[in-house]
Amino acid sequence: MRIIEYIKLFNYLRDVEELEGMDIIRTIYRLRKVSKELLTGVYLILQGKEPEISINGVTYEELVERDGMRPIRAILMLD
Repeated sequence: MRIIEYIKLFNYLRDVEELEGMDIIRTIYRLRKVSKELLTGVYLILQGKEPEISINGVTYEELVERDGMRPIRAILMLD
């Protein structure tokens, strides 16, 4: 990710995911290690779009809509 995207991700995690301080840093660190497919999902989320990701029969949509997870947390759960 470029520095501009990290700033956008930081702001998203703070404002939308309602994380604070070290939790934001830890989340960014974890996101740096996810697969390329999931990282593409993060890019889509930051653009305001919903990714279509399914891993081992679990979909992003199920986690967000049925289980009430926030988008980035759903990505990390799929990882």
